[in-house]
Amino acid sequence: CSANNSVSSTTRNITITVQFTPAISPEVMDETQNEGDTASFTCQATGEPVPTISWYFNGAPVNVTDTTKYPISVMSLNTTTINNTLRIMSVGSSDVGTYTCNATNVISSDTSSGVLTVNVAPNIGRPLEGEEFNITEGRNGSIRCTATGYPVPTVVWQNSDGSSLSSNMRLVSGDPVVSSTGVGNVSNVSVELMVTGAMRGDTGMYRCSANNSVSSTTRNITITVQFTPAISPEVMDETQNEGDTASFTCQATGEPVPTISWYFNGAPVNVTDTTKYPISVMSLNTTTINNTLRIMSVGSSDVGTYTCNATNVISSDTSSGVLTVNVAPNIGRPLEGEEFNITEGRNGSIRCTATGYPVPTVVWQNSDGSSLSSNMRLVSGDPVVSSTGVGNVSNVSVELMVTGAMRGDTGMYRCSANNSVNSTTRNINITVQFAPEIIVPPSNTTVINGTEAVFTCTAVGDPLPSISWTVSGVDISLLLSNNLLIPFDQQGRITDTLVNNTMLNSTTLLSTLRITESASFIAGDYTCMAANGLGRINETATLTVYVPPSITTPNGSRVITDEGTVQFLVDCTAVGIPAPNITWMDPSGAVLPNSNNTRISVQAHTTPQLMAEDGFTFLYQITRRLEITNTSDSDTGIYTCEADNGVVAVDTDTVEVFVRVAPVITVPSANITVLSPDTTTFTCTATAKPQAVIQWVRSGSVLTNTTANTATQKITITDTAQGDCIITNPPSQCVLTSTLVIANTIPNDSGEYLCNASNPTGDVMESVTLTVNVEPTIIQPTDASVFTINETDTFTITCNATGIPAPMTFTWLKDGVVQNYTVSATDSISISEPSTAVSYSTSDGDVWSVLQVLTFNSAVDEDSAMYTCQASNGAGNDDSVTVQLIVQVHPEIIEQPMNSTVTTPMMAQFRCNATGVPRPMIEWYYNYNTSVESNLNNANDINVMILEEESGDRELISTLTLSTTTHPDDSGNYTCRAVNIVDEYFSSAILNVLYPANITESPDDLTVNQTFSAQLSCTAFGNPIPQIVWSRAGDDDLSDNGGDTISVTPLVNTDQYTITSLLVINSTDRSRDAGVYNCTATNNVTDNIDAVNVQSAELVVQVPPSVVPVPANRIVIGVEGSSALLNFSVVNAFPPVTIGDVMWSVSRRALGVIPIDITNLTMVENNSLTFDIDTSTQIYSLNISNIQPNYTSRFTLQVSNPAGVASNFIDLIVEGPPDIVIAPVDMIEIDDNNVTLVCSAIALPQHNITWMYQRTTTDDVRMVVNTSSPDANMKYLINNTVNTTSFGTLTITNLQYADRGVYTCVAANTRGAVSASAMVNVHVKPTNLSISGGERFNISSQVVLTCTVIGVPLPAIVWQLNGENIILSSNCVVNSYNASLALESGMGNCRLMQTLNLVDDTVASAVTDPQDIFSLGTYELSELVVESTLTITSLERTDNGSYTCNVTNMLSETSTISVVSGSTPVVVLERPDPIDDVTVVDQGSRWAVITWNAPYNGNSEIMGYIVYINNVDDDAGFTPVNTASSSSVGKRQIMSQQFTTTSTSYNVTEDIFPFMRYQFTVVACNELGCGEMGQASPTIRANPEPPETAPLNCSATPMSSTTIMISWSPPDMPNGIITNYNVSYVPGQSLSTADYSADGNVSVAIGNNDTTTSVSALRIATDYSVAIAAHTIIGIGPFSNSIECLVQTLEDVPDGPPLNVMPQSRTNTSIIVSWQFPDPLRRNGIITKHQLNYTAVTQPLSWTSVELNSSTTYMISGLESFTLYYISVSAGTQVAGYGPFSDPVIVRTVKAAPLNLTIESVTETSITLRWEKPSMLNETVIYYQVNYNTSDPAFTQSTNSTQTNIVLLNLRSGMEYFITVTAVTESGERIDSDTITGITLNTALFQIRLKLSGACAMWILMDIAIKLSEVKDGIIQGIAGQCSCALSANDIIDGSFTCRSSIGQLENTVVYRARISLLVPTSITDAGDVVG
Repeated sequence: CSANNSVSSTTRNITITVQFTPAISPEVMDETQNEGDTASFTCQATGEPVPTISWYFNGAPVNVTDTTKYPISVMSLNTTTINNTLRIMSVGSSDVGTYTCNATNVISSDTSSGVLTVNVAPNIGRPLEGEEFNITEGRNGSIRCTATGYPVPTVVWQNSDGSSLSSNMRLVSGDPVVSSTGVGNVSNVSVELMVTGAMRGDTGMYRCSANNSVSSTTRNITITVQFTPAISPEVMDETQNEGDTASFTCQATGEPVPTISWYFNGAPVNVTDTTKYPISVMSLNTTTINNTLRIMSVGSSDVGTYTCNATNVISSDTSSGVLTVNVAPNIGRPLEGEEFNITEGRNGSIRCTATGYPVPTVVWQNSDGSSLSSNMRLVSGDPVVSSTGVGNVSNVSVELMVTGAMRGDTGMYRCSANNSVNSTTRNINITVQFAPEIIVPPSNTTVINGTEAVFTCTAVGDPLPSISWTVSGVDISLLLSNNLLIPFDQQGRITDTLVNNTMLNSTTLLSTLRITESASFIAGDYTCMAANGLGRINETATLTVYVPPSITTPNGSRVITDEGTVQFLVDCTAVGIPAPNITWMDPSGAVLPNSNNTRISVQAHTTPQLMAEDGFTFLYQITRRLEITNTSDSDTGIYTCEADNGVVAVDTDTVEVFVRVAPVITVPSANITVLSPDTTTFTCTATAKPQAVIQWVRSGSVLTNTTANTATQKITITDTAQGDCIITNPPSQCVLTSTLVIANTIPNDSGEYLCNASNPTGDVMESVTLTVNVEPTIIQPTDASVFTINETDTFTITCNATGIPAPMTFTWLKDGVVQNYTVSATDSISISEPSTAVSYSTSDGDVWSVLQVLTFNSAVDEDSAMYTCQASNGAGNDDSVTVQLIVQVHPEIIEQPMNSTVTTPMMAQFRCNATGVPRPMIEWYYNYNTSVESNLNNANDINVMILEEESGDRELISTLTLSTTTHPDDSGNYTCRAVNIVDEYFSSAILNVLYPANITESPDDLTVNQTFSAQLSCTAFGNPIPQIVWSRAGDDDLSDNGGDTISVTPLVNTDQYTITSLLVINSTDRSRDAGVYNCTATNNVTDNIDAVNVQSAELVVQVPPSVVPVPANRIVIGVEGSSALLNFSVVNAFPPVTIGDVMWSVSRRALGVIPIDITNLTMVENNSLTFDIDTSTQIYSLNISNIQPNYTSRFTLQVSNPAGVASNFIDLIVEGPPDIVIAPVDMIEIDDNNVTLVCSAIALPQHNITWMYQRTTTDDVRMVVNTSSPDANMKYLINNTVNTTSFGTLTITNLQYADRGVYTCVAANTRGAVSASAMVNVHVKPTNLSISGGERFNISSQVVLTCTVIGVPLPAIVWQLNGENIILSSNCVVNSYNASLALESGMGNCRLMQTLNLVDDTVASAVTDPQDIFSLGTYELSELVVESTLTITSLERTDNGSYTCNVTNMLSETSTISVVSGSTPVVVLERPDPIDDVTVVDQGSRWAVITWNAPYNGNSEIMGYIVYINNVDDDAGFTPVNTASSSSVGKRQIMSQQFTTTSTSYNVTEDIFPFMRYQFTVVACNELGCGEMGQASPTIRANPEPPETAPLNCSATPMSSTTIMISWSPPDMPNGIITNYNVSYVPGQSLSTADYSADGNVSVAIGNNDTTTSVSALRIATDYSVAIAAHTIIGIGPFSNSIECLVQTLEDVPDGPPLNVMPQSRTNTSIIVSWQFPDPLRRNGIITKHQLNYTAVTQPLSWTSVELNSSTTYMISGLESFTLYYISVSAGTQVAGYGPFSDPVIVRTVKAAPLNLTIESVTETSITLRWEKPSMLNETVIYYQVNYNTSDPAFTQSTNSTQTNIVLLNLRSGMEYFITVTAVTESGERIDSDTITGITLNTALFQIRLKLSGACAMWILMDIAIKLSEVKDGIIQGIAGQCSCALSANDIIDGSFTCRSSIGQLENTVVYRARISLLVPTSITDAGDVVG
């Protein structure tokens, strides 16, 4: 372009390019290469712009990035032309197909394609090389050979040498089956090898061969014809004696060689137990095995049937033999020396049972073997024979029968058993037993307490009876402890009793029961009982024991009581047998009365009762109680209790009584209130005798004068006494005033203050309460004064105020203004009620704290303000705390984004408006979690714009704009998120981007072979997802009309917008399926982007050719000099076969002629060839003119197209002599097998085949005769098929060495004859004839072994040891087969030498090559025996084992057969090896378990082991265990040494001591001697034990009253490392080490190096036995002798009470109390005194105390009869004071008087009395004295009675008698009953008792007037009599009185009414009627 003006000019150049579409020229060419070669396609394209070249393989892009596989070279020829060459490296089947060059520029594109064909060498897939196939004899089978390749390979089955199978009619190679592999153009060809009626001779190797024009390959297999096993000869029966060895031999033949298994009685033999069942196996040949089962040390359990089972995969065979075992007799029961007992006079039997075979004879005899006939009571019964169920062993049982046994039958008897094997005996003892009898019974005995009592008892019986004693029915054996019975202790045992039993003879026992110190508790019935198993008998004697009286309480106690005590009681309890009487005396010595009418009296607290002293001593106990009412100072004094029961002496005890007066206090005011910090004052006044002491107490602490932090006195106490108050002489008033002043009061001073006044009588308290008030204070709850919360939050402001009293008034202010909030469930603000006041701690003390809470239930903006709390309590107020509250508001979206739908490429927009405090931020998210700003824009290149606008102080508006939408992936959820510090808020909208349907992957053109499957693929994209429809001409929707052959499958991609549709056509057919297929995609979305929605592809279906020969029988007869026309029809081929795809070949049928390609020839062997093709009929012709004679040939036509290859053949037969096309070949076969020779000929006219045979050793030739002829010898099988082509076979069955020779096949017709010969040689399998020379030999001796074999070729012999070849140096082996050759001199240095030679020297001289079967064939088999010897000049251990000959000869150049001979054993005998693996597997302190593995035993059973031990610490050397010898042992042990053990483990329990180090070694011994000593075990140290001895030199020294120092020395036998010492100390002098391990003892663990320690916190004044024990890690050793280590702490007051306080009522007024010293651990010294307190239960505060000495018994006297008393005792030492009192025990004094004295009847002159024996009386009443009188006691009369009833006679009529009964005891005690009255008849006596009340009770003088009126039927009849009584004050007791009077002439059994009147000084009062 040029521009110019007047100023200047300028130009600008441009280039115009005319663009044009690409064009490829020349076209891409097809390519054919062999597999592995390189193929190349060149594409040259022209275009503007220059085209871009891309390559496609079968429609898919070639992976050109793989430059190794697809290197590309590009060359630019000019500006518009480019040359691109694609190379495919190392082509294979997968590379076959169409390669398309696509040339593209911006204008258009052009394509050109070439096809790659790959020739593939044949490859056989199956069978595998060497694969073995098994077939059962007589069965049919087939083996398939499959090969692949291109062109289609020819596959055929052959013999292993490549020859045809035609000689064996049972094996035929089938027709090929061709199919496609589906990989490129490679075909699969399958041919079966069919086996019909398999015979053993068919076993062998066969070959499958495959070849095509590329290459050829073969695959060899092995066929084995299997047959069933057969056992021959049969297994034989066997008989052996028990312990011998039995054997069974089984020989079996089969293919596969059978497996032999043995069964015993149907169950498998455990052949893994080689010790019991060793088995030897020898393989005789490849199909025969010999198996021998040996049963070692046979026994009865081995008897039975042994079955050999020979099994292979085909079947099995069995044969059985029976084992019989002879067994010596054995007696099972009775055992030797067994004891049998029988009861005298009874019958019985003893059975003797013996086993054995033959059946043993069993008989009973006397012990000397003589017959039992001399004793008619003992008879040997008849034998009973039965089977044991174990083998053939029988069980024989014979009874020894005993009838009416007598004691003289006791003795020894014998059972004997014998059979032909042996005899045996068994002795037993019979004892005749009888029941026990007591021949000397025990006698009754009476003793005094503490003296000895003895009982004896003698009994006889068999078995010897046992004698036991019972005491009052209790078995004394339960009470024995080591034969010593002691008084009943807390375990219920008895002491001081000894039972001694003495056996006088075997049936007599004397038992003595000796009670060394008798006591009352053991009085009773003693029974001697004699018993044995046959019965028991007993005799009884009685023991009576008397006990003197003893006072048990009050025990000299001292009692202090307070003045005015209502009732003060002291009991006196006494015990004894008989029951004692008790008397109390006052301090003046006067006997106190037994009366209730005095202030000081004695009560019969208890009657005599039988009590248990110490819990176990049973004595009579009685208690009498001293009772003092309303105590005063005058009652102080010593009271005495006396007990007496008449046995030995009287016992007495005392109690001292004291009286005191308690204090009284007053205070002026009980409550004081002050305001802090004021001062307060308290006063307190106390009155007491003796003077009281006043203390001020607060919170349990006594207050004293104190000073605070200032100079001011905090607490001031001042005491002021009034009057002269002296304790020793107290005034009538003793007053003390105390003043308490508290300054500067604070809350801590508030509380209760106690004034406590005390003197010895007790304490009195009064309290004063001080209250200190405090003004209120509000507590600041937190350091912060400003609080920020979120809207709707709950927030509380707490106001916490303190003060005294509690501040309960609160006022709230908001921004300084008082607020009146109401509490309601709907209010947003509430105020709680003031809380309950709680204590709050301050530095001045606790004040009250009260809370009130202001609550914002759901905060809003309006709640933001300043809040103030005011609190008051009346003492003041506080408002010092103010809180500011700020409320934040959560965000909210007030304008939400809206859903939107757009179509690509439209714009999309969303708007979001949010509000909140503080102002929120807005963020946009795609599909909830992807930030739009950071991700979506980058991912899809979308123009995203976000605009934000603020509104007011709270709002924010955000707009999201997507300017263009290009993809459905833009669809989704767009979320607006508004967020501030309070919360976040979300709102979402959905965007849907529509996209029109667009095909993204088009279907590719496809070519397939017919019957193969075809698949077309079409992929489309869109939103909504498109629908894809397939169609072709005439069929709009193939998914509906495709039928079974077409299927359409839609596949949706994971992105949900892409869909792929697969069109699959199964088994394509060209006529049906070839054509153009269309893919259409739709989704009803407007297309704004020019989307592609229709694409097409063409399907081409290829058909492989088929070649059909004409005529169908494939034979054309040719005539010499004439012509022959061969026609083939080629059908079905598409694309059609081209001339270049045709190949003709010919193969002459004569031997040695191979096929040749004649496609391009016009002449072959003077035969003219003319080829022709009729394209209309596809007939391919070959015209052969000028046919030459004998030109019999096979002509083959092969055609191909891209779909495959096909071929067929026609045989041209020309008349002439036969041609042998398959000739027999030389054969070498193994004897016993079959061999088949094959001969095939072709000829016209028809011919026949015959066979001739010439033996190797002769010149005779003879014809082989078919087995079908009548003279057949079944040796030869001839099978001939003859027409124009013959196929003949000769099979020689059961081939033998004599069948070797030349066999000739002769084919003949009328034109001539031809023949072919083959040599048949026979290999004879090597056979072992014998092997010998082996057995047991001593080491270093010489052995010569010989092996004789036969075989052809001559076998090589290799000697084997235990299955492994023996390798010898060459100079030690002679394998010349020539015996004449002498051994070379060098063999003299050989320890092992082997020779090999032919036995026949003549043959040996002639044979030069042992493998030359032709020269060997001139000899008979018997002349070819080979012998080998193996000489071992000096046996070594390695020579030990089983020797066999491995005999080998060559069957062919490549294969051999080996046979292993039978074996001969060489057992090398030597001493056992040293044992080097002795291991200690477990150990203790005095034992160790060692184990070792049995060493090599030198082939001689190890007889035993000798264990040696070495004490490493003593360095004594190894010595045998369990021997006293100390000498060390040399390297070899002598044979005379006794064995330690026979097993391989031993527990060494001798010569091992704790914690010593030891080593062990073991020597093994056999019949040759003992081996050498091996390596010793690792050194062990024996486990430690607790020390065996105690620590030495224990010494204990008291350091203080509670501390001792202990020292000692270590033990001399520690048995380990001392880890610590246990220092034990036990109170008292302990003699038993058990005391130091009992629970409750105190132990102190001391370190291992410490031998001194101190022990503190001991009991005071206590003897301690100290014992020390040492510890190892195992445990504690014995304690040291405590007698040598004694110590005692200083004394102190006991801290425990006396034990076992036992009061016992002695009489009705006295009690004996006994006790024991306090627990020794709590005595704190020697007990020197006691204090006994007692009181009546009804007077618990009136204790009487008695001071006593160290005596532990005391009698309390002067007690009340039949009264309960408390008794308690304390103990004291020499130091000072008394210890604690024992818990009070209760006892009742006896009620000694006669009971229930009653009048049974009266007459005018007599009265009949009855009473009961006194209860609780501890002694015997000897008689009763009855006293009676009228009103005048001076006329008292007495009478005595020993009974409890009496009749008083000679009385006066109508008189009143006063009657008492006195019980007189054996001690002289007189005990009176209450007085009763009785009136004789004709005089009625009545008694009236009245209770006065009201004014009457005030009169002290009165008269009583009584008038009696008779009452009959309820009606008063009149006055029957009258009388009167005069009363005085003394007659009135407790307001009651009794009037006794009499009126004569009253009648008996009559009811009277009495009217009583009281006459007083002023009036007469009618008291009413009393009826009685």
